[in-house]
Amino acid sequence: MAKSYNNNSCTCIKRLISSRRYSKESMISVCEVCDENEAAIYCLSCVKLRIYCKECFNNTHKSDSKKSHKTQLLSADLSGQEDLEKMLLCSAHNKKFKEYICLTCNQMICSDCLALGEHKEHKADTIQKGFEKVTEEYKAKSSQYEDLLKLSDGKNEVIVDYLQTIMERAKLLRQETLDDFKKLMETIEKKIAEVIATIDNGIHKLDENINLMQKFTEKIKVAIKECNDIMNKTSVSHVLC
Repeated sequence: MAKSYNNNSCTCIKRLISSRRYSKESMISVCEVCDENEAAIYCLSCVKLRIYCKECFNNTHKSDSKKSHKTQLLSADLSGQEDLEKMLLCSAHNKKFKEYICLTCNQMICSDCLALGEHKEHKADTIQKGFEKVTEEYKAKSSQYEDLLKLSDGKNEVIVDYLQTIMERAKLLRQETLDDFKKLMETIEKKIAEVIATIDNGIHKLDENINLMQKFTEKIKVAIKECNDIMNKTSVSHVLC
């Protein structure tokens, strides 16, 4: 994964490339003031000269107005010479400076990569134009966000009130639904109790009817026996006569 650098780092890199202040052999940046000592400080506030050795920086920033300048250490900002070499110099083409940005691959490339290498058919811009485009896009996005914020001014409270109204209505509907469900369950339980009572009553009446049938059956048996006895006595009387 490509290393991510902030805007200040990229600005410093762009300046180093455009000024050719890096030696391909030693990868040591040179002070823009004395043009001899190794550069150690990158001034974010200066306009013309920005890359200084420690001595030149101290000599040129003695005034009160320059003492408040914001700076970055080149070694800390660019994470070491080896990492910087991988980023600034093309390993595929004799360590040529990467002066272009491949817009298709979002990658820094050298002129040979663009003319002869795998990026030949890709869209590309110089690093300077690339940074300018990114800056313009950032400004455009910022402007859009500002417009959206302006449009939303005064409407946030309305949206919040509307959402609160919806939430309250949802809670009310939920309570109403729970109440309706409770009433339905009470009605069902009442109906079930009535059915059970009806069944119990029917079973009780059935038991009574069974008992009556048993008693009636007993009486019929008694009556049949009495009839048989009478018939038997009548038969005996006829025989004797």
